Amino acid sequence: MFIWIILSSLAAVYMAFVLGGNDAANAVATSVGSKAIDYKKGVIIAAISNLIGALLVGGHVTQTIGKDIVKIEYFVQYRNLFILGMFSSLFSAGLWVQIATHLGMPISTTHSIVDAVIGFGLFAGGISYVYWL
Repeated sequence: MFIWIILSSLAAVYMAFVLGGNDAANAVATSVGSKAIDYKKGVIIAAISNLIGALLVGGHVTQTIGKDIVKIEYFVQYRNLFILGMFSSLFSAGLWVQIATHLGMPISTTHSIVDAVIGFGLFAGGISYVYWL
C-alpha cells in the first residue's frame, strides 16, 4: 500500500507540473505578450495564482474526480483495482497533456483527467460503473 502512496504522489506532482506548463500561459499570455509585465513576473504571478486556486478549491476538485465520476461503491471489494485505476488515470492524463502541450495542441486539462477517469470506469465495469449526470 505504501508504494501506491509514493507512486500516486509522484503522479500528482507530475500532473501539477504539466498543468502549470499548459495552463499558466492562458492566465498571463496577454499581459506578457503586450509587454505590460515581463516574462519573469508573469511566471511568478501564474505560480502564486495557481497555488491559491489549488489551496482554495483543490479539495472540491479532488472530491469530484475521486468520488463523483465512477461509482466508488462498486470497488469496495476491489480496493486495489480502484487505486490502480485512479493512478493510471492521473498518470495517463498528465502524459497526454504533456504530449499535447509539447506539440502545441490546444488541450483541456480538465477534460483530460475527467475522460481518463471515465475510461477507467468503463474499462473496469462498463457503462453502469460511471455516473452519467
